Amino acid sequence: MKRTKKIENVAALARNLMQKGAYAISKHAELRQGERCITTGDIKNIINTGYHEKKKDEYKDEYADWNYAIRGKTLDEEQARVCIAFIEEIHFIVITVIRLEV
Repeated sequence: MKRTKKIENVAALARNLMQKGAYAISKHAELRQGERCITTGDIKNIINTGYHEKKKDEYKDEYADWNYAIRGKTLDEEQARVCIAFIEEIHFIVITVIRLEV
């Protein structure tokens, strides 16, 4: 099966879709938010302050699509990563959130 083409403007597209409210947070990400004390406001700030961390992107065979990583800062200025997947570049899903040790 041929891989879907990677999106190039990940951070800008995520910011644009987030402003429109065209995103959702997965159940898995909600669990990780609770475990890692990361709020929805933190997720928004990570995406707004972040950059596309290309080396952390992963192709998921089971979904035949890419998961993208955005690294940025939480509201309390801590480094964190949000992993997202796009749905036809008109919506995205937050897959997971991770606080990073610096």
